[in-house]
Amino acid sequence: MRPDERHDPVERGPGRRAGRFELFYFEQVGSRHYLRFTRLALILIVCLTLIPILLLFTLYVSRKRAGPKDVDVDIVVPTPAPRDYNKPIIQPAAPPPTPPKVRQPGVGASPRQTPLAPNGNANGSITPSPAPSPTLARPPT
Repeated sequence: MRPDERHDPVERGPGRRAGRFELFYFEQVGSRHYLRFTRLALILIVCLTLIPILLLFTLYVSRKRAGPKDVDVDIVVPTPAPRDYNKPIIQPAAPPPTPPKVRQPGVGASPRQTPLAPNGNANGSITPSPAPSPTLARPPT
């Protein structure tokens, strides 16, 4: 390559702007084009790859010198508690809790009384009878 064929990367062709933070550019030498990396790209490659690799290696070496820790790896099974085999395994359910007590009205107020239905009246039951379910109409066959 002759010295007069070399172009400065700052000199660009017409219509092409040089950005301030470019990472690469194409350089034309004669009829050939070359991909060139800028100093910023090289600095980023070094900072983002080589420095973390060196840090990981130093951590590995420093941990290796410390040696393995003495870790207890014995598995200890607790002794089972004594059990009465005469009892069933499935225990009956506990009784349901008692409902909370209803607060009584004050001393001066008389409690309300609900009218009682006469024994001979069939329509006078306190609880309502359930409504019959509607029957679906059958399509003609």
